[in-house]
Amino acid sequence: MFVSKKVKIKTLGTPEVLLSLFREYGFCDTNISKFFRSCPHLLVANADKTILPKFEFFKSVGISGSELVVAISRNPALLELSLEKAIVPFYDIIKRVLLAQKVVKFFGHASTWRSNKEARSNFGPNISTMEELGVPNSSILYLLVGSFHVSINTSTKH
Repeated sequence: MFVSKKVKIKTLGTPEVLLSLFREYGFCDTNISKFFRSCPHLLVANADKTILPKFEFFKSVGISGSELVVAISRNPALLELSLEKAIVPFYDIIKRVLLAQKVVKFFGHASTWRSNKEARSNFGPNISTMEELGVPNSSILYLLVGSFHVSINTSTKH
């Protein structure tokens, strides 16, 4: 694989386990290659501790098969984030607002959120503030999908 030339492999078992795990969850060799080109440092990750729990979480909330492949392919850095500190809290917030089928698409498009720690910390309070002010979910949904950057700016309560 192309990526293995860029990353110093610590053990021979780790990459094979990762490749097997990705294939088990529906990724083809092309998807896997693109993913590890984007995140080569994950090639030495512990599959059971780093990647598998995230795949299992996504599967438990209905994001699996081709939907998982699409979400991770669009936003490979999702697998770099902490499951407990970033992915689950983000999911909990967006599931309040979005219809289930749109959650999958949103995970794939929220690149600003996943790359910006401040954005992740502002997102929850901003959504809560909008809900407290009586902003309809349809309007919040419009902001999330059409103008995501608005929902991650610093908010101030009056």
